[in-house]
This record gives sequence, C-alpha cells and structure tokens, in this order.
Amino acid sequence: SNCYVGSCTRSSDFPIVNGYDNSFGGIQDAVVMKFNYDLSSLVWSTFLGGTEKNAANSIKLDTLDNVYVAGGTISTDFPTTPGVWQTSFQGGTADGFLAKLNPSGTTLLESSYIGTSAYDQCYFVELDKNFNIYTVGQSEGGFPVTNVGYSNPGSGQFIAKFNNSLTSTIYSTVFGNGSGNADLSPSAFLVDQCENVYVSGWGGNIITGPSMTGMPTTPDAEFVTSPNGYDYYIIVFERNIASLLYASYFGGPSSQEHVDGGTSR
Repeated sequence: SNCYVGSCTRSSDFPIVNGYDNSFGGIQDAVVMKFNYDLSSLVWSTFLGGTEKNAANSIKLDTLDNVYVAGGTISTDFPTTPGVWQTSFQGGTADGFLAKLNPSGTTLLESSYIGTSAYDQCYFVELDKNFNIYTVGQSEGGFPVTNVGYSNPGSGQFIAKFNNSLTSTIYSTVFGNGSGNADLSPSAFLVDQCENVYVSGWGGNIITGPSMTGMPTTPDAEFVTSPNGYDYYIIVFERNIASLLYASYFGGPSSQEHVDGGTSR
C-alpha cells in the first residue's frame, strides 16, 4: 500500500513533486503527499493554503483514491472552488476547511471554508459508503444545527455531514456542556457502516481553559460526572445524529488524563 501524509510546513523549499500548487503561500502552508509503499519514492506532493497560516489535521482516501483533507486556516485567500458551502473566510481567529484532491494530487476538485464569525477548526475528516463527507471540530461562533434530533445548544464542538461536492450540509450539530467554549481536543473520529458517529477527545484546564464538566453522559457510562475536570471523553451518536447512544468520561480524580492526537481508535 502507498502511504499518504497531511501536515504543514513553514519551508518554502519543501519538496513538491507534480503538485496542484507548487508555490509556498508565505508563512505556513498545509502539505499533502503520497509516498510509495516503502517510502523510497515521493510520488506526489502539494502545498495547500493561502498567504497566512494553514494546516492539514486529517486526511482520508475514498475507494477511487481521491484524497480528502480537513484542517484550519487564517488565510482570507485560502483556495476554494465555485459553488461550495462557504467560498470566503467567515471571520474570527481561524476557520476550518475541507478539501478534496484528485488521485494524482494535480487538481483541487472541491474546497470549502467551514466556519462562523468566531474561531473554528476541523480536526478530522471521515467518509461513508456513499462518499458523503463528515468532519468534527471546534467552534466558538455558534455553529448551525440542522436536520438532527440531538444537540447540546451553545456548545463548542460540532459535527457536520456534507455531500461529496461540498455544496450543502446534510446535517450538522453541536455537542458539549453548552458553555460556548471548546471543551475538548478531538483525538479520534469514526463513521461506521451504519453511519453511527463516534468521537473521542480530552480536555479541561490543561488544554481548553474551562473545566470539562457538564458534558453529556448516558446512564450506562463508566463515569457520569467528571472525576476532576481534566478528562478523557467518549461519545457515540445514532445515524443522522438522531439520538445519543453512549457518552462517558474516562479517568480518575488524581491525574490529568489525555492522549496525543490520533492515538485513539
């Protein structure tokens, strides 16, 4: 299998091979690249970003080898494509973004800002069997809630499902303790074959500022209340975010539990 990487760089001489964008934006660009199976050859690579700071936080492949990228940007000139959900920067300290590259990395097929008038960030991207695009992230601008049965109004984490062309949302919701702040840093995201949605993350004063109390939990949870405000957290939603299937803290009263991004499955 080939190896794909999404990250960021501040190097204008980052190695670019057959990329959609061969020019460094100026401060920090997202980068996406494909290596062969044993990392002996860089098959293709590309910059992705505008003239300010940009970062890729997650990538995903579909069965046709198109590459989907989720991340964040403070660039008002981040490259977008016509007709997508948000073609312009929405404001605040940052916006999230979703982008889709063709299998050879030479064409930006779809790209949209994902944002509000305040801070926003896309942490992960996922796909379902119909190639719909899902993302989870943080928002402090009142991310819209549409076509769902479950939400925690005023919360700082969002989940959104888009069609494959990124022209419209199929649904979106927010979850958390309703404080308006980002309660946690998402560390894993999954959409299963039944389109149930799983999120895990960690938070509290050590990362997000506010104590991680008052998050939704279910009666069968390991911990229905926060052991000490610095916790790991797991939440599962029914297909179409129709209901909350499971949610629990995981931790203890003494330590400040956390995982590094991507180390949760």
